[in-house]
Amino acid sequence: MTAETVGGRSGPRKTPRRVRSRPPVGPESISIGETDANIFNCPICSRPLATGVNRCPTCGTRLILSTPVRRAGVFAAAGLILGLLLAWSVSAVAGALTATRATAPHASLAPGASAPVAAVPTPVPTIGAASRSALGQAAALDARLEGAIFSLRLALKDKHLDSASVADQLRSLAADSAFGDDLASRLGAWDQAYALSLDLSNLYGSIRSTAREGLAASITNEPAYRAAAQKMLAVLAGIAPLDKRLRDLALSVNVRLPDSSPSDAAAH
Repeated sequence: MTAETVGGRSGPRKTPRRVRSRPPVGPESISIGETDANIFNCPICSRPLATGVNRCPTCGTRLILSTPVRRAGVFAAAGLILGLLLAWSVSAVAGALTATRATAPHASLAPGASAPVAAVPTPVPTIGAASRSALGQAAALDARLEGAIFSLRLALKDKHLDSASVADQLRSLAADSAFGDDLASRLGAWDQAYALSLDLSNLYGSIRSTAREGLAASITNEPAYRAAAQKMLAVLAGIAPLDKRLRDLALSVNVRLPDSSPSDAAAH
């Protein structure tokens, strides 16, 4: 500042101020973060790429929604598998719940009532007319054979065996066994009695062969007829268990057979 006389007055002289030039006004600045919102890095080579680019110019990776095509395919396949598993699980659970509701019995509303028990009817096996008839005839034949047991035991009690009487009984047993073979074959047509028919056929065959062996001896040969009667008793012992099986089968198809008691057998 210098002294200077202005208008007859002396005083300090003021230095003129320098005017600074303003910086040129550029384009409007971009807000922070706006550039990053439209740019992403390539997942393979990390090159910055604009959003929507389908292929990286550096590494050539094809992109779908900023994701490599291969990785996107893996994600899609995994999503499909998970969706199928979820749908299968839901359908399985729904089916199990439906089956449980369908088979669950209705609970009783009465207090203290026990849980209801579902009654399952037992199917009655069917039997043909021929096999049904054979059941009754076989039961009658078994009763007659058991009657022969009583007669043979009575004959063996005599000190002097009546060979002629024993021979008559053996001939009667041979005829009965031949009739029994026919009954066994008719009974075998029923599936439930097939095994029993085979056992009856074998027994009737043993009775017939034993009777023929005894009848081959002379009527005067008392020891031979005594031995034949004892052997026949051993064979006839198989009648009782087979008759029990026969009656059980008849009961399963509601066929009533005549009772076979010791008194009835003795009467024959």
